[in-house]
Amino acid sequence: MTRRPRAGSLATLAVALLAACGDDATRPAAVRALPDSADQLFVLFRHQLTRDGVRRSQVEADTALFYEGTQRAVLRNTTVHFFDDAGRETSVLTARSGTYWWTSGRVEAEGDVLVRGSGGATLRSEFLRYDDSTRQISTDRPFTYNSAGERVSGTGFRSDPELKYVVTGRPRGVSKKGFLLPGQ
Repeated sequence: MTRRPRAGSLATLAVALLAACGDDATRPAAVRALPDSADQLFVLFRHQLTRDGVRRSQVEADTALFYEGTQRAVLRNTTVHFFDDAGRETSVLTARSGTYWWTSGRVEAEGDVLVRGSGGATLRSEFLRYDDSTRQISTDRPFTYNSAGERVSGTGFRSDPELKYVVTGRPRGVSKKGFLLPGQ
């Protein structure tokens, strides 16, 4: 005797199978594309730049998106340590974001940029550029420089990373010690 399945049993089985397909918990995780088609993504990135075996700078970021075609990395929560010719740290730059060109060592920092010199001087701006070939930091935007007894603000400057030799156009400031103007 051959038994035929009942239509009700088949309908129940179909409903159970369809219900199982709708469960979000069993779906595979979505694959996220890297922002703006980055070639690589690094978390807790750190890169040291040396010359003749001596550390010159160290670039760090919470996140680094690498773009091989342009030889650059877009950085988030950026820190750059600067070192003198003997490899001693002289200053530290921090910013919300930055761009690092790894073939030249050039860095552009943006958003709440702060440079702290080892002697206590600070420099603040919204944008700052570091050029490793000239070993200078610079900006064409407003900045504020503070050191013991001095406060200088202006638009545009260039300096060594140690903040010892700051050159600016249109400075405004206060100095408790006094200072010489050019030609005096």
